[in-house]
Amino acid sequence: MSQSALNPTHMLPMPHLGTELDLPREARKWLAAQFAEQQRPKLESLPKGNRVRAAHREVLVKRVEALATLKAMSNNAAVSWLLEHWAGEIPAIHQAAEALARKNSRNARPSRASLLRWCADYARRGAEGLADNHTGRKREWYGWEQYALAMWLTPSKPDAGSIGFWLREDGYESATNQRVRAFLNTLPESMGRYSRYRMGQHHHDQNTRPYVMRDYSKIPVGFMYEGDGHTCDWYCAHPRSGNVFRPEFTPWIDWRSHYIPGWYLWQAESGLNTLLSLSRALANADHVPAAIHVDPGSGFKNRMMTDESTGFLARLSIRPVFALPGNARGKGLVEGFFKHFEARLGKSFNTYCGHDRTDDGLRRMQERIKRGDLVLPTFEETLERVGRYIDAYNRAPQASLGGRAPIEVWEAQLQRVPLELPAEALLRIQEVRKVSHSRVKLRGRTFQAAELSAYEKTSVHIEYDLFSWDKVWVFDTHQRFVCFAMQVERHDALPESVIADMEQTRLEGQQKRLQKHLEEKRAQAGLETTHADRLQAVEALQGEPGAALGAELSGAGFDLVGDLDLGELADTYALALGPDEFDEHEKGAELALGPLGGDGV
Repeated sequence: MSQSALNPTHMLPMPHLGTELDLPREARKWLAAQFAEQQRPKLESLPKGNRVRAAHREVLVKRVEALATLKAMSNNAAVSWLLEHWAGEIPAIHQAAEALARKNSRNARPSRASLLRWCADYARRGAEGLADNHTGRKREWYGWEQYALAMWLTPSKPDAGSIGFWLREDGYESATNQRVRAFLNTLPESMGRYSRYRMGQHHHDQNTRPYVMRDYSKIPVGFMYEGDGHTCDWYCAHPRSGNVFRPEFTPWIDWRSHYIPGWYLWQAESGLNTLLSLSRALANADHVPAAIHVDPGSGFKNRMMTDESTGFLARLSIRPVFALPGNARGKGLVEGFFKHFEARLGKSFNTYCGHDRTDDGLRRMQERIKRGDLVLPTFEETLERVGRYIDAYNRAPQASLGGRAPIEVWEAQLQRVPLELPAEALLRIQEVRKVSHSRVKLRGRTFQAAELSAYEKTSVHIEYDLFSWDKVWVFDTHQRFVCFAMQVERHDALPESVIADMEQTRLEGQQKRLQKHLEEKRAQAGLETTHADRLQAVEALQGEPGAALGAELSGAGFDLVGDLDLGELADTYALALGPDEFDEHEKGAELALGPLGGDGV
């Protein structure tokens, strides 16, 4: 095999696959090392045992040559003299002979014939001549190894048979499945079946790579909460529409005691869910943790929660600690809880739809729900069952807690930091607004108070309730209460609470996404009238202006009855195109036909 084949470039062309394969740097270095191994001297490439025996034989041969030179005799005579005076020889000679002796041999001295043969081999080939040539079966290189390795390390994870098939399609007839499999079996573990190249870096890091184990025993109880959102793996009835939906579960777990002081169950993960769940945890336990450990998703990392001046966490002096993106092990406590949560509670629902449910069972379940044979659990029932499970979890002994229950550790060791705000204040959000004419504007609404005249053209903190727009609380920049501001304009068409406001915004976003998806499907089906189609219709005016333009407008949704007047059609066509597009088309039509209108044709 040539040096270029074992020292490949970064990209390898594969004509049959129609692409170039990226060979990682580690793989290129390994192939280069294999090439260097092939170029090493024969003695160095031999197994270690053969090299050691050759070194011992060299000690004896050099002793024979030294005697021949010293006593001016032939090698034959020197061998005879050595064997006769064997007992008086130096220790190195005896050690080398003993190392070469067979296991069951009583005499450690080599025979006369062996010594003479070794001397002759050493004279002809040097140290390599003293080594046994039993090197074992060596693998032959065929030239396709670099391509096989590049295909093996792709994320699609092809097997040896597929790689052999592709190589033969590209002209490598020697790439039989057996040879390809034998080559792949020689790869080091870093490029093997469970390497990061085949499994993917993220999957490898999460499932194979060693991770740092945290010791929670030295953290005070109640010092840090860990929280995350989880879409439940079962269907229930939506509390408003009654349709099938999967609720979003957001719990908070204390690091040290594993106690769950609060949780929340609603729709998709959002900043509102985070606020409500954390507020409930703080109010239930009457305790404020020093920090919370969450992922950097939008549900936890948003202005409402983490703003340095008006955020919910800043008002309570809670420090947010964000895990690395995509690192599930970073929040191992809550992720482990979700695993048991689905195994012990989720699978108790007859509408369980987790990834480990059989496809045919899931399909039949959906059909049974549509027919009405399977009744969905109500949202109230779901809340009640989740509450029972959380209570049982808090009271169940855990081995990691020395056989104690989370609630026992929580109640015995918690150094409570009381919640100074009233419970209702937890459900209020702050934003910064500028005062103008003794008024402040917030989310399309206007609030007014006479006391705000002293803060004209300055910024204040507005605190509003999640469940009502009747009034807002006004604070200065030092968080000192200023006054209440009442709403002066009623907006009957708008929701009357922040939660309803957010639900309306979420609904509008869903409608936009569905409309975009519908337009994409219509375009794929060829149902959309494109700019090229319209231009082609204008150019067709050279032949049959009325029929061509009428067909175009009919296709665009206009109902044309009776004789066609080109001037009226041009006006109608302008409405269909819009003023900008129509101006461009009109210029093109004038060049071909003259001005558009009844007298121009």
